[in-house]
Amino acid sequence: SEILQDYVKTKLNNHRKALSSATVRRHLSILSSSLKQAVKLGIITVNPCMNVSIPTARKKKLDVFNKDEYLKLEKTLCRDQDKVKATAVLLALKTGVRLGELAALRWYDIDFEEKTIMVRDAVHRVNTSEEAGGKKTEMIFEGTKSYYSERTIPMNHEIYALLKGYEAGLSVKGEFVFSSKKGSFIDPRVYQTYFADVLKNADIKKRNFHILRHTFATRAASKNMQLSVLSRLLGHSNIAVTLKRYIHPLTEQDRIEMNKISEIPIDKEK
Repeated sequence: SEILQDYVKTKLNNHRKALSSATVRRHLSILSSSLKQAVKLGIITVNPCMNVSIPTARKKKLDVFNKDEYLKLEKTLCRDQDKVKATAVLLALKTGVRLGELAALRWYDIDFEEKTIMVRDAVHRVNTSEEAGGKKTEMIFEGTKSYYSERTIPMNHEIYALLKGYEAGLSVKGEFVFSSKKGSFIDPRVYQTYFADVLKNADIKKRNFHILRHTFATRAASKNMQLSVLSRLLGHSNIAVTLKRYIHPLTEQDRIEMNKISEIPIDKEK
C-alpha cells in the first residue's frame, strides 16, 4: 500500500508531467483489478489498493474569453487574410467542435439544405516509433472521442452564412472543408500555431486552442440554452458532464430564481 500511495503522489505531483486525479484513479483501478485476481489465486492475501487514497483535486476555474476578448478575436479573424484557418477557428468558436474534429471535417459532413454539420471523425496524433521514448509521430483518422461525440450540429444563420460565404470564395474545393495547400487536412499543430499568432495580433493573452470550446459552452449556458441540448452539441456522454464543467455560467440565473422567492411575504403572526 505504501508503494502504491507513493506512486499516486508521484503521478499527481510530477510538475510538467503531472497527471489528473481522474487518470491516476484509472491507473489504480487497473492495478486493483489485477491484484484482486491475485488474491483469488492465493498469490497474495490482501489487495493493497484497498488502502490507497487519491486526493480530490480542487476544481479549477474554467478559462474562457470575456466579452471584449471575444469581440476582438472575432474582428481579428474576420480581417485575417488566411481565410481557411480564420474560418476554421471561427467555426470552432461558434460550435465548440474539438480541434481533431475540426481538422477532419469533410464537405460531405456539411449539409446546406438541412443546415447541419455532422461530426463523425477526428484526427489523432499517435507515436509510431518502435524505440522506447521515440518522438516519431503521425496523424491518423480514428473516429470521434466516444459514441456520444458523433453528433449533428444544426447551423444557425451566422454559421450558415460563414460556411456558405467561405465555400463561395474557394478557388478549388477539395475533400476537406479546411484544406492545406496540398489539398490534405490541416495538421492540428498548424492550427495551434496560427491561433497563438491571432491572439498576439488581437492583443489577447495567450491561451490553448481548447478555450474556443469552453467559450462556446459558457456562452451557450449563459444564454440559458437547455443543458440537454448543450450536452448533445458538445458530444458529452450525459448532462452531468456538462453541468460539472460549465455550471459556473448559471450563477446569474441562480440569482434570478432565488430572487423570485424573496417576493413571498413572511407571515409574521406565525
